[in-house]
Amino acid sequence: MRSIDAANLIIQVAQENNLKITNLKLQKLLYYANAYSLKTFDTPLIDGTFERWSYGPVERTVYDTFKSNGSDVITGPAPKFNPESFEITKWKEPDNISDDEKKSIQLIVEHLGHINAFDLVDKTHEELLWSKYEHQIAHQIAPKYKNDEIKDYFKNNDIPFLKES
Repeated sequence: MRSIDAANLIIQVAQENNLKITNLKLQKLLYYANAYSLKTFDTPLIDGTFERWSYGPVERTVYDTFKSNGSDVITGPAPKFNPESFEITKWKEPDNISDDEKKSIQLIVEHLGHINAFDLVDKTHEELLWSKYEHQIAHQIAPKYKNDEIKDYFKNNDIPFLKES
């Protein structure tokens, strides 16, 4: 699934559950939804990759899409832009989203959507996937996360706050 579609679906599910999502929280929910999909279904949720930033994992395309919100609550899914016609239309859920993809997002939003964004950041900082690169992250030279390392890590570790992991 395209990263932006997964992010928009997270926002949609959060809004349906009266949860407020900032870009920072969106990044962590997207990361944990991808980790859940890798752990449970052995396949990544998104087509993008996560970078190691000072506030934890960030998917750059999604970050760039919502960065104009700053730390404010995201008010809705990002619109869809057609580069050929220059038309901007309201985002709608793609028809090709699988049940496993929906489950990954719904479960993560249900269990983690009410958690403070900075508590989610703290959890990512406790993970060896982030902490062993802390010095490189501080100098902005850390390698991107690889799906294989995320899958391997979460096969042996619980996803924070997720009671069913």
